Amino acid sequence: MEESGETFQEAVKRLSTGLLGKDTSEKVLCFQLSKMAQGVDDLLNTATSKCRPMSTEEKIELSKRIRKLPEEALNRVVEIITTRKLASESSDRITMNLRELDDATLWRLYYHVEYALKENNK
Repeated sequence: MEESGETFQEAVKRLSTGLLGKDTSEKVLCFQLSKMAQGVDDLLNTATSKCRPMSTEEKIELSKRIRKLPEEALNRVVEIITTRKLASESSDRITMNLRELDDATLWRLYYHVEYALKENNK
């Protein structure tokens, strides 16, 4: 991709046009991707709602691991928390109390943190 001078956006557009047909507009692709992302999010909500309660020790470990995340991964933590309206926000800081979060949210955070740290260590 980079060797040919093609940008990431150009490659995505070229490949998606090939998969979905030439008359598919960017707007339609964005809508389809958004729908797919919502479907994945719904599936994760369903899966994590079936998880066991998180222990106090696991919450402490999760808190420590959240502090190790790179900034871009922290943005997703904020999304997960604020989507469920369980964080108190100020202008530049968000405070969360893991003891107040429901188990589904805790496990969503856990899996996000594990993935983000694994990717960061590559």
